[in-house]
Amino acid sequence: MKQALLEVVEELDGVTSKNDLNILKAEIARKHSLKKIPSNISVFLSLGSEEKKKYLNLLSIKPVRSSNGVSVVATMIAPYGCPHGRCTMCPTFKGVTQSYTGNEPASKRGLRNNWDPYLQVFNRLQQYTILGKDTSKIELIIMGGNFPTTPLEYQDFFVKNSLKAMNDFSEMFTDNHQMFLDFFEIDVENKLSDERTKLINKKIEKLISETTLEKEKQKNTSSNVACVAMVIETKPDSITEESINRFLDFGVTRIEVGAQNLYDPVLTRLNRGHDLKRTIESTKMLKDTCFKVGYHMLLGAPGSTREMDLEMMKKLFTDPDFKPDFLKIYPCLVFPNTALYDDWKQGKFKPLTTDEAADLISKIKKYIPRYCRIMRVQRDIPSYLSEAGVDRTNLRQYIKANCQCIRCRQPKSDYDFSKAKVKINVEEYDASNGKEFFISADDINADTVLGYVRLRSPSTKTFRKEINENTALVRELHVYSPNTVGVGNEPSSTEVQHKGLGKQLMKKAESIARQNGKKEMIVISGLGVKNYYKNKLGYKEKGPYMWKGLN
Repeated sequence: MKQALLEVVEELDGVTSKNDLNILKAEIARKHSLKKIPSNISVFLSLGSEEKKKYLNLLSIKPVRSSNGVSVVATMIAPYGCPHGRCTMCPTFKGVTQSYTGNEPASKRGLRNNWDPYLQVFNRLQQYTILGKDTSKIELIIMGGNFPTTPLEYQDFFVKNSLKAMNDFSEMFTDNHQMFLDFFEIDVENKLSDERTKLINKKIEKLISETTLEKEKQKNTSSNVACVAMVIETKPDSITEESINRFLDFGVTRIEVGAQNLYDPVLTRLNRGHDLKRTIESTKMLKDTCFKVGYHMLLGAPGSTREMDLEMMKKLFTDPDFKPDFLKIYPCLVFPNTALYDDWKQGKFKPLTTDEAADLISKIKKYIPRYCRIMRVQRDIPSYLSEAGVDRTNLRQYIKANCQCIRCRQPKSDYDFSKAKVKINVEEYDASNGKEFFISADDINADTVLGYVRLRSPSTKTFRKEINENTALVRELHVYSPNTVGVGNEPSSTEVQHKGLGKQLMKKAESIARQNGKKEMIVISGLGVKNYYKNKLGYKEKGPYMWKGLN
């Protein structure tokens, strides 16, 4: 089969139609007396990176696109639950991680793999490879319940084995397409039945061996499947000095905080287990230790009104105690077996309808600043599982508003960088007792944000020894691209990544830091990006951070 695939690849240049392709594959299969004709998938995986782009349509491979410039691997932790109990609206299904239903893509992968982090990551990387998506830059998202409150040994186990899966996948399959085809038994139809998935998982399980977190972290800094960002979900009351130190040790770079609401009476009615003061304190602690911070916000909660919700969302960006970097907005849904369901049945609660939610979010979008990104506007849950509330899974399409958030301005799939006119812009604002600088590279011809740096001058009181009054913080550096450009790959003229925008943005950030009297810069870096800061920008490791003197 290997020789046959090589011959198909050699002859592709003269093939112009799918019918010609099928004739070519059949002729070569007969020549080598093969029992099966090589599949399009197997041919695709035998191509080089540039050839893959060229022959995507011919081979009918559907590429997974991502304007984020990274490939997201979402994993789900085991069903531990939350120590404070259950929120009144929280969906809870037997055998499924709390606040999820088992029908979300990440939940399905978790269930299918018995919540094993190694299998979840390995399976996702396998799927991405088959679909022609670059896997050299991975954003690992650890979802479910309240990860920081799970046993410490479990947290270590989950992160360690997630990283090990990336490292092992890199060592086995980078530039070795035949090993990938053989290992996953890619056949003509490439059907993944439940039985076949189980058999393949048994092969994957044999790769799991004893290791340490430090070993896998170090390996990932030079891995071909690099963890460039790590994300966890949690609640404000789980943010402590101890948990922050653990996050930094794991390599976490972004925290999704379940703030949910800015009214204490509503938080009490929701049984959230925290008050507004705790949200304010945790936000400040996270920003001052260099994390990118986002909020999950609930609209139409019991005890609130549409007018209250609109004022609440305005306050997020006018009150310096908040000003999150990104948002996930969730209209409140009614699920069975919840306290909210009982209130709804008794007529004590009426959720937002689809039209009401769309209208409210349309109004909210007018107040979202250019430094914030709206990542979601509803839960990723099939509408048939909820009893009342928004009944459409495509709510975003019902929202009518001109929005200046990062998501609405980042490059679209047909964006052409060769026509760009780039300008570096700086927006300064106060937040969480510190000063923020949102430094963006914008294409002023297309009103498109191509990349940005979040620079912070922290408040005077921080608990990390690496950070003092002379320190400036880079909480995020990101360059968007309609297609992820793999590490070491040469970008085309239309692509955004690897064109020097990151260096320009960092140079501007260092200049602003000097102008503000700072003598050193601290960067929170994903494990797989540390060498970029070392080799390209002159930074050194300092504890969990990257550091550079500014004198």
